[in-house]
Amino acid sequence: MILFFENGRQARGDAIRSAFLRSDLAPVPMSLEADFLSDEETNQMLQQGKVITTGSGDVFEIIKREKVSLASVQDERLRSGVRITAMLQRCLPVAFVRKLAIIKEDSTLSGIYRASGANISGIDADFPVPRFCCLVGQTPSFAIQQVLHEEGGTVRWRQGKLQFRRLVDLFRQDPVLTLPDFNSIDTQSGFLERHSVPTCFSTGDDGGIAMGDTSKARVMRFSPFKSTLRLNNMSKAIIRRQPFNLAYNQRLNAGDRISVVGQPDMVILTAVHAVHAGDRKNNQYTRIFLGSLEA
Repeated sequence: MILFFENGRQARGDAIRSAFLRSDLAPVPMSLEADFLSDEETNQMLQQGKVITTGSGDVFEIIKREKVSLASVQDERLRSGVRITAMLQRCLPVAFVRKLAIIKEDSTLSGIYRASGANISGIDADFPVPRFCCLVGQTPSFAIQQVLHEEGGTVRWRQGKLQFRRLVDLFRQDPVLTLPDFNSIDTQSGFLERHSVPTCFSTGDDGGIAMGDTSKARVMRFSPFKSTLRLNNMSKAIIRRQPFNLAYNQRLNAGDRISVVGQPDMVILTAVHAVHAGDRKNNQYTRIFLGSLEA
């Protein structure tokens, strides 16, 4: 994994003790966690608010920094390190608690991101948002996730741009990888799914009750000012099923469709690209967490 400091210098490979580049189906779709050996340059370049750039050009801003002890000895002394957590800079503002409220009508998803402070020029497959509300002391990312839930879709990061995709469309893509059906953790619980994925209802303009998907007995949730289409969308979700460890492959990202032999196709909920230093085991791998569609 190639990382560059804010001054443009590449981080030395021997200074990176571990790094985890994470891709998620979330309003802030990329994050980076890493441990560095302490020296004059890393102490200066890894301060909160500084940025780190990956080899693919994605820029991450450090939101947390802490000193740690690392399993590295020099001159009979245990060397200290710096552990950082960073998030994709262009979307980071939506993760901050608001000092001023954001209330919009007849906007778009990209308009909401920009109103929250995100530095994006647009969103691929943008869509209109009738109402959006994020009050003082709240975090825009939670309200954005609610909007995505109502639209039956999610966002992902591709080639330096934010994309919106409906959940059903993620499963219509061509698979990027085919995996054998080998033994792995496979979580299945219809009991928990019916307690977690709701049936939503609302009130119509005529004062009547508008119902969402009632094909299964689920927990009920009231959501005002919603059409039947949006109510049905709110009963769609990707349920986590299986994690897989693979050879390091940074081209795999959240939202990619994966084919598993003998099972329904799944999509990647989270992809973690990991690099470790200082052990005899395979020190580079990609771990993906797969999910199936509940609709």
